[in-house]
Amino acid sequence: MWDIITSNDLNHIFQSTGCSSLTKLPDCPKGPVSDLYRTINGQCNNRISPLLGASDIALKRWLRAEYEDGFSLPRGSSGKHYSGYRLPPVRVVSNKIVRILRDTEALDFKFTQMLMQWGQWIDHDLSFTVLSGTDGINCGETCSREEPCFPIEDHHMSRSDHDPTFTQPNECLPFFRSAPACVTQQAARIFGQLCVREQLNSITSFIDANMVYGSTEAVANTIRDQENDLGLLRVNKFFTDNGLELLPFVDTSINPCGQTSCKTSDKGHSGIPCFHAGDNRVNEHIRMSVLHTLFLRQHNRLARELKKLNPHWDGETIYQETRKIMGAVQQVD
Repeated sequence: MWDIITSNDLNHIFQSTGCSSLTKLPDCPKGPVSDLYRTINGQCNNRISPLLGASDIALKRWLRAEYEDGFSLPRGSSGKHYSGYRLPPVRVVSNKIVRILRDTEALDFKFTQMLMQWGQWIDHDLSFTVLSGTDGINCGETCSREEPCFPIEDHHMSRSDHDPTFTQPNECLPFFRSAPACVTQQAARIFGQLCVREQLNSITSFIDANMVYGSTEAVANTIRDQENDLGLLRVNKFFTDNGLELLPFVDTSINPCGQTSCKTSDKGHSGIPCFHAGDNRVNEHIRMSVLHTLFLRQHNRLARELKKLNPHWDGETIYQETRKIMGAVQQVD
């Protein structure tokens, strides 16, 4: 249909979908402050290409996308053959890999688990592909392949490959497709070609400790301690670790982190909320929560030391200088 859509039509679509505000080049501030500190959302860090590395921009590809239909459908979706064979179901592949690792049980005497954990920590500083909006569709309760749902179905597996996760016939595992990125006006005007689906990076791609501080001004402001002018980050008001600071809780009535098999209340959960940090993957597992806690304490420790050395600094200067040091620590390590 692209050959009958005019440039004006494409521009109207571009404006009405909200893509215009995401891909419009920002007006980069000039002055000593903007020259000293990175922006929270990564915009204008590169003055020649202001959106380079910014949050909410499409991820860059090293290799060309290979969708089954050429622009959007995941491979293996329609039964297409590759080199004469159909691709195996994704759960068959993952289960076989897990089985190999489980049967091997090889210990690494050179590296500890911290090598992997630091790799995940830095990964959380570089990329976060968000899920598509559901538009009222609950992908956790349907086996229908309606955008953005793309369930993993039991009947795609042979009897010998049966997954123990499935206990009933025609079951499926919920799967949400990632949110497609907005295309630029220039790409949308390439007539005769379908726009290839690209994925959105919701955080900055700079190593700037945005998992500690956030990648938007809105998130950054909720993390900062607004009750004083000391450049500190918020801490938990209810609990400490023998006097040491802990991450604050999220300010919401929804508590996905409280679900547990140990029913300590009549509602069937522990009542302990999720932690709040610059990246909501802080709650993925305890090791990630530990690293977030460590760098929360490190920011506040450095901020207090900088205040002692520079009592004339205001809270904004202390915050930005500490954030710059913290970003450098991530880069060096």
